[in-house]
Amino acid sequence: LPEAAWGAVGAALTQAERVTGRLFNPSAVQRLIESATAEARDAVETGREAGSADASGHPGMDKRQRKKQNEAALARALKRKLREKRAEAAKVWSSGISDAALRVWTLQRVLSRKSDPGTR
Repeated sequence: LPEAAWGAVGAALTQAERVTGRLFNPSAVQRLIESATAEARDAVETGREAGSADASGHPGMDKRQRKKQNEAALARALKRKLREKRAEAAKVWSSGISDAALRVWTLQRVLSRKSDPGTR
């Protein structure tokens, strides 16, 4: 039984390390940033972002003003998209970590209720 208990703890630790590796690895962070940037740029270009100046915008707005307004809208959209992407990644990470911790906690609870010291 002790070997099985340590095997379960080792498996939970491996799962926690794998989930953490997926979130905190540099290529995953780079993909998250690229994805948020692409989504923000798409929102500004299609005019879905508030404050973006699409081609059929205000007739008195010149090209320089339109570009400046779009850059500001892109910065706001990127900030929001990064926040959303980080929250989504953190939710996946916390779910994986809590699952591993729950398995170890359950095992500890079961083993602590056993009365025979030899089977603990």
